[in-house]
Amino acid sequence: MEPIGLVAGSGRFPVLFARAAAAAGRTVVAVGHEGETDPGLEREVARFAWVRLGQLGRIAEALRAGGCREAVFCGGLRKVRLFDLRPDWLGVKVLAGLRGFGDDTALRAIAEALEREGVRIVPALPLVPDLLAPAGPIGRRRLTDEQRSDAGVGLAVARSLGAIDVGQTVVVKRGVVLAV
Repeated sequence: MEPIGLVAGSGRFPVLFARAAAAAGRTVVAVGHEGETDPGLEREVARFAWVRLGQLGRIAEALRAGGCREAVFCGGLRKVRLFDLRPDWLGVKVLAGLRGFGDDTALRAIAEALEREGVRIVPALPLVPDLLAPAGPIGRRRLTDEQRSDAGVGLAVARSLGAIDVGQTVVVKRGVVLAV
């Protein structure tokens, strides 16, 4: 089985992904962001490289050197302050071509740049289904019809907001969107 690349941000998800992928028989090659990624991730993977924010060429190079043709994004990154960004040549090219600075726009541009460099970005969760909650109710209570309807409205609004790259939270009560 081919190794899987892991472009790691902050939080527990990169470590959980690395453990689950290794348990599923995948070799994990990770790239961590200085000041963001848990240093303990190094102990969970076969190969590891540190990069600074914006060093997309180094990310592609590290993943290709580890034999990865596919990689996942796991974990968050804080909003970049201008002086924290240290782009290499590929990073500069991506920044120069951005048509906006929303999260979705930036992530898609980064994924496209990495794909041009020979590393395709794939969804993380299908590779580690054990990290997903099972379908259906988790607790004893089921959603009422009204709550299910509110959830449907919220999902539709969230998808619309995602398509225009704004907002991350939707609050719905009795069919009315209260906050975005």
